[in-house]
Amino acid sequence: MRIEQDFLGKVEVPKDALYGVHSLRAVENFPDSTPFHKEWYQAVGQVKLACYRTYEKFIKAKETKYPKKQFLLPEITEASLQVLKDAAIEIMAGKYFSHFIVPAIQGGAGTSINLNVNEIIANRAITLLGGTPGDYNLIDPFEHANVFQSTNDVIPTSLKVASIALLENLETSINQLRDAVEKKEGEFRQTARIAYTQMQEAVPSSYGMLFSAYSESLSRDWWRVSKCFERLKVVNLGGGAIGTGISIPRFFIMEVVSELQQICKLPISRSENLTEATSNLDAFV
Repeated sequence: MRIEQDFLGKVEVPKDALYGVHSLRAVENFPDSTPFHKEWYQAVGQVKLACYRTYEKFIKAKETKYPKKQFLLPEITEASLQVLKDAAIEIMAGKYFSHFIVPAIQGGAGTSINLNVNEIIANRAITLLGGTPGDYNLIDPFEHANVFQSTNDVIPTSLKVASIALLENLETSINQLRDAVEKKEGEFRQTARIAYTQMQEAVPSSYGMLFSAYSESLSRDWWRVSKCFERLKVVNLGGGAIGTGISIPRFFIMEVVSELQQICKLPISRSENLTEATSNLDAFV
């Protein structure tokens, strides 16, 4: 075992665990057993990678434009940044999911989700540097793994990324089924059948009409999915805690969503009103 500490006191953590004290606190606070969705976990990895790459671009831009000017910024060495990116890529692939111990049903607006992933990334990055999990002098879950981020922009954005990816799969399945049903409609256009009402034989019809009804319903399902894309594609990443982007460089805010778009290959876009996008999650409804 290893000992980790927060403001509440010390906690024993399994020696090789990639989670830490904050994840264990969440398990104590939210005693649900519903497993978390792996797709969402992987999407958090995509968001984290976008943030690390944007931080890297920001530092390079700053050094080019203001080579002698000092800024009060979190400092991450090149070696540390590389292992953070490597760890995030592994999260994207679904690795270390067994170390994600926060249950699916919990409060706190997703803070525990973010902290659990931060601890996994930090501890994995530490091991890539040759250290042992819990040695946060090398990589810190807050200062490094969560650089220029907030739960309030990372978690809703990652849920939208996961949802859109799943909707793409659903759209493909709907269209494949529509295609098959339309073929059946043509094949059995003249094949008679008895139509039913209230599960009772009623009047003459055809299988072509039956399959055409299925096809029309599936067309509406496809339309609904496309409308969901429109509402979910706008994200608040870069807005920080309340959407004002306070303490986050303007460069980061303007670039991070484009970086995420390249990573996830989805048509997401930055909200024009980050405060609103952070305050309201009605798009999920």
